Amino acid sequence: MSEQHAEEQANTADVLPERSKKAYLTVYEAYTTWKSKEKITYTSEPVLLAYFKELSNVYKPSSLYWHFSLLKTTLPVQENVNIEDYYELQAFLKDKSEGFEAKKTLTFNSDNIKDFLANAPDEDYLPTKVALILGVLGPCLSIEMYQMKMGDLQDLGTALLVNLQVSRTKQYRKFIISHPFYEICSKYISGRMDNPDAYLFQHYRKGHYINQRIGISKFIRMGRDVAKFLNFDNFEQYSGHSFRSSAANIIVDADGNISSKPSAPARELVSTYTNSSSNSSNSIVQMSASNETSEVDESENVEQSKTDESLNFDIYTRPRITFTNCHNITININIITTKSNKTEIN
Repeated sequence: MSEQHAEEQANTADVLPERSKKAYLTVYEAYTTWKSKEKITYTSEPVLLAYFKELSNVYKPSSLYWHFSLLKTTLPVQENVNIEDYYELQAFLKDKSEGFEAKKTLTFNSDNIKDFLANAPDEDYLPTKVALILGVLGPCLSIEMYQMKMGDLQDLGTALLVNLQVSRTKQYRKFIISHPFYEICSKYISGRMDNPDAYLFQHYRKGHYINQRIGISKFIRMGRDVAKFLNFDNFEQYSGHSFRSSAANIIVDADGNISSKPSAPARELVSTYTNSSSNSSNSIVQMSASNETSEVDESENVEQSKTDESLNFDIYTRPRITFTNCHNITININIITTKSNKTEIN
């Protein structure tokens, strides 16, 4: 690699997103390799049109647009070429995409998830079970689970607090894993919490850890592994994205019961643990719902709640709350730190 080329690559790297920098540089390198092969020393619209016509023999229309997007960012820095006004090239991409239907990510329903978590043997599938739980409850991306470390978890004794850095925004979000999912995750992290810098996902075979980090490609295959265990004929069409995508169709209530999300406006409150403070013994979750038809499950010995009334209960024995016949309902969750162990719902 020449000095000039190395300097250009370094300048490009400075303006690229850290998470996808490698992808940008790989796409640009592929383009420059093609130019060298064709003995072309410059970039123009006819040159790129010829390049994308070759790519169209290999890639789907969605992938062609992806290559175009990445080159649109790298070429101005590397070669001082702006391709935003290459309308003939964009017309070619648009023509290629006509009639193309991108495959939707296949998802798991509540019965599939319960079946896998209950019946898949831990000695072979424990890391996959934990990834499924994080993907649905998080909901976490494969890259987020790949980067997750032991220090991102806090064992509360009966629940696991996950403090996750969102890969795109670099901000943190918190969520709780409670019974019965806590028991599965607790088994996987047992004995490893004393090393906060260690990566969460290590290989686990025949009931023993292997001192080897699980690679990103393994996360992408986990959806297929779950579908294969469940004897799906189309198991090869599932991927790591299937976990997070399944979260949109799943409800996990306060007792850890999994069910499919109803199509009606009514929604069951997932968990009062969400976004709770890392110090659970001092956490209070304050919620308000401006709807007169809100009702509380009386089987939990809590009186029916009207608007602006408060309910107090221990954070570990919170009642299940169901909102029915709701229209234009707004739920606000605020974190308040107190010295008591009570959760207040307004």
